Amino acid sequence: MPIWWKSTATPLVLARLLQERVAGDYYPRYAFHFAVQDIVQFCSEELGAFYLDILKDRLYTTKTGSHARRSAQTALYHITRSLVLLMSPILCFTAEEAWDIIGGGEEDSVLFHTWHNFPPASAGEAELLHKWTAVRENPRRGQRRHRTAAHRQNRRLVPCRPKWY
Repeated sequence: MPIWWKSTATPLVLARLLQERVAGDYYPRYAFHFAVQDIVQFCSEELGAFYLDILKDRLYTTKTGSHARRSAQTALYHITRSLVLLMSPILCFTAEEAWDIIGGGEEDSVLFHTWHNFPPASAGEAELLHKWTAVRENPRRGQRRHRTAAHRQNRRLVPCRPKWY
């Protein structure tokens, strides 16, 4: 499996898990505040803080018809459609406007649809999620180690006058 497919498939898996949690657990219990919290956390932490930075470079640098670019666009379509459908019970007017933009059309309404059908699940989803978590956590650990090492070095340094002074 090419590396660009792994980086595209993981957010699809995360979006599918979000949809299962929100549509299957929160909405039937009318726990809208938990749904909003998870949707906002997914958009800001998983997509905004990490995935869209990776995707932006791929979309800007690859050829128009390349597999990497087309898979990124397909992943964005599935994620966007899923998020618009997930927020439609809460933000119906905003979801309706977004639905018109992503291709719903004037005669179609976001409220006429049920939840998004994602591509079929693959066998290596657990491994992808594990690697995604490791990639997301490693920069934080590396920064913490670097910060700690720099702090130790600064404690060892004793200010002294230069020889020419």
